[in-house]
Amino acid sequence: MKDLKIGTALRRIVRVVIPVLVFFVAQPAPVQAQSSHSTIGIYGGYVNNNKGAEAGVFFNYAFKEHLRIGSDVGIVFRNNDRSGMLVDINAHVPFSIGRFEVYPLAGVNYSSWNLHFIDGEGVDGKERYNRFGMNAGAGAAMMVSSTLRLGIEGCYTWVKHNDTGRVRLSIGYLF
Repeated sequence: MKDLKIGTALRRIVRVVIPVLVFFVAQPAPVQAQSSHSTIGIYGGYVNNNKGAEAGVFFNYAFKEHLRIGSDVGIVFRNNDRSGMLVDINAHVPFSIGRFEVYPLAGVNYSSWNLHFIDGEGVDGKERYNRFGMNAGAGAAMMVSSTLRLGIEGCYTWVKHNDTGRVRLSIGYLF
């Protein structure tokens, strides 16, 4: 039943997000070539470890045209008796194509996963696993204007007993 509710919610979100993206794609967007800049924003996405949703904040700093460090903190919402917090620091190597960019990413991750259960005596229990791991993935972004960036990113995180794949959409303010 929960999967049906999540699927319905995702369809509703897609019905809103796609027309907004189409509107922004149709607008002309000036792109300024900057050797260093920062981006701060929010993201939301899907985590396959618990087949649930993730939301968080991110900050990116571009040192040079083709080198950027990205950091983010996200909360994985409880689903299938699992919830978590994920902290990432990744290196991005972006390549611009007009107002679009694509980039591979790699970095480190700190994961804190909570396992919720009811033991044989009916007592609610919880276990927590805190571990470090590694990330690898890729992303793409579009500069909607000189200060607004929309992105999509996918990565896989290797953490002992808690490997997970993630896909997320983001919106950020470039300054």
